[in-house]
Amino acid sequence: MRNKGTYFEQYGRDIEKLDELGLKLKLLPPAWNRRVIPLLDTYAELHGEGEVPLDFVILSEAPWEKKMWGVRLGLIVARNPQFTRK
Repeated sequence: MRNKGTYFEQYGRDIEKLDELGLKLKLLPPAWNRRVIPLLDTYAELHGEGEVPLDFVILSEAPWEKKMWGVRLGLIVARNPQFTRK
């Protein structure tokens, strides 16, 4: 199914609802690299290096892209530890 790039935004906003339904979805490496890494770079510019808090939600303001507003970045990072293990 094609969704014109909206999958990640929906996933990012509704990750808790998906978990409640028993859908423990993980991102694939291309999605992580293309979508999450730029968000983590922006997070680091604003808050410094370090872990993203579990409850961090992308704010509805610049410098965040409007289509990413409301994405639960903290949960995305927590639910995809395969990319953040040290």
